[in-house]
Amino acid sequence: WQYREEDILREAAEVYRREIRDLQDAFGETNRLCLVAKSTLTSILSEAGRFEEAAELAVEVVEIQKRTFGAGHPNTLTAMSNLSSMYEDLGRLEEAEELGEQVKSASQRAFGFEDWRTLNSTVKVAGIYRKRGKLATAETLEVNALDILRRQLGEEHLDVLGSMASLASTYHEQGRYGEAEELETHVLESLTRVLGEEHPQTLAIMANLVQTYQGQGRWDEAEQLDMKILTSRKKILGDGHPETLASIGSLSNTLWAQGRWEESERLGRQTMELMKEKLGPEHPQTLASISNLAGTLFSLDEFDQAERLETQVLDIYKRTLGLEHPQTLTTMSNLATTYRSKGGNRLEDGRELERRVLEDRKQLLGEEHPDTLISLSNVACIQMDRGFKEEATSMMGECLRLRAKVLGFEHEGTQDCLKTVQRWTGVEVEEEMSLVASFPDFSFEEFRSTDDGDEDTSTEPFPAFDAVATEELLKQRKQGSN
Repeated sequence: WQYREEDILREAAEVYRREIRDLQDAFGETNRLCLVAKSTLTSILSEAGRFEEAAELAVEVVEIQKRTFGAGHPNTLTAMSNLSSMYEDLGRLEEAEELGEQVKSASQRAFGFEDWRTLNSTVKVAGIYRKRGKLATAETLEVNALDILRRQLGEEHLDVLGSMASLASTYHEQGRYGEAEELETHVLESLTRVLGEEHPQTLAIMANLVQTYQGQGRWDEAEQLDMKILTSRKKILGDGHPETLASIGSLSNTLWAQGRWEESERLGRQTMELMKEKLGPEHPQTLASISNLAGTLFSLDEFDQAERLETQVLDIYKRTLGLEHPQTLTTMSNLATTYRSKGGNRLEDGRELERRVLEDRKQLLGEEHPDTLISLSNVACIQMDRGFKEEATSMMGECLRLRAKVLGFEHEGTQDCLKTVQRWTGVEVEEEMSLVASFPDFSFEEFRSTDDGDEDTSTEPFPAFDAVATEELLKQRKQGSN
């Protein structure tokens, strides 16, 4: 890591571009080596965060493969799968899902339902469903694929363990932390036996287990495992390797969640500066580290510094990913919270920005996606802060109902919603699910049509109404920037 990875990837991309030009001149664009070189270049561009260029090249490869070999040829399906990954990186999740489903269906026709290529495409598209918040669909696909792989390959084959890890990620998103932990622990024990304790794949599943511990509030165990991963990655990869830096960032997040904000800030700044140096200022990992540091500064009431960092990240995301990428919307939501917390002339900016994020998430991800529900919760808090208690309570009640439906009643986000609704309404019931059922479906259209009434011109800092809601907002900021 003497040179920045950004420089290495840029040089590698130029080498492959020259190689592709030479191969095309000599043998034509359908030459096998030329297509392989183009596929490799898409991977390099994607790793460098140049997702638009990668996607354009991936589209070109798919079209050539279709003309040369046909739509159902294995080479074409591989190229389509790669393009689906490019769309996923760009946040074009609907297109990624559509293409992933095409690959899965074509693989089923060409190779059969239990072929490894079909199962691989199934697990891959399940991951896209997970990102879109279609957690039940993702779970069904992953469970079916895992059952077949277990029967074919046994418990400790790497493909089986990879499928288990994917299913564990879905359980984690559903708030089923116990089931996620059970799978991740099994995968970790198996990988330790098969590959060794310090193999990169073993360390990767350890990192997933850290997130599960974090979800359960088991901060001491998360910190211990964070430290173990960090020590191993420093030893094997070096202090400046991106995975080592990611481990420092994870430890910073764990410290943040424990309220150890000064320590978190110190590590967060260290991670950010090293990532800028090693990866470049616009690499996705660098931007994630800046977002995490902004979240820590927000917790320390350093709103001006948080705003500066969030604005910097948002400008880059708008330019590189577009206005409707999920990561762009998360950053906008974080910035909106910072504006509202500052109060004064920024208060209304925050309100308007959060409303926009809600509408965009609804269009991009759907009304039941967990991120959309975060925005619905945030806007409900805004309406309560403005004094529109009935509307705010209705919105938070709908958020509670949908979180119970999508994530389960025991999920931390559902429980946070429940506490907020109980506090706002003053209702305390023994059978808490009856409170969930007491709210009628909330209409987004109704919200838009009724929001044009008298505007509250208060400039008091946000939020001043509910400690539970405030705590939830802090959690959401960090979750969004991981």
